[in-house]
Amino acid sequence: MSNDYYLINKKALPEYFEKVIEIKNLISRGMSVTDACKKCSLSRSTFYKYNKYVSLYDDEIDNYIYISISLYYEKNIIINLLNEIANNNIEIIKITQDSPINNIIYLSLTLKTDKDSILNIIYNFKNIKSFELSE
Repeated sequence: MSNDYYLINKKALPEYFEKVIEIKNLISRGMSVTDACKKCSLSRSTFYKYNKYVSLYDDEIDNYIYISISLYYEKNIIINLLNEIANNNIEIIKITQDSPINNIIYLSLTLKTDKDSILNIIYNFKNIKSFELSE
């Protein structure tokens, strides 16, 4: 996956990539796709062709933690874990849950936090069977 992305100066890219970014910003502020494309003089088909592939580089990406957790199943265990994370002001970016196997639930999370904050939660959470952390 790390070979799927490039960091390129916008001067080396076609102008429509920059327009795709501007359209995404306009849409996030409530403008329709049609109106945003008209405002930026870009066809809707070009926008839809590239919209999933073009985004601004996030300087804060170094603050993301990727964690895989296996939990012993009990009622509301995932909700309890997520509440614990939220109560510690950790931003949850993405959650993936696999089906339980032999009463163990597998989760993958992308969190915006520092390593120490999440380690404190993990060490204090009683139902964790195992975890793997990467930055």
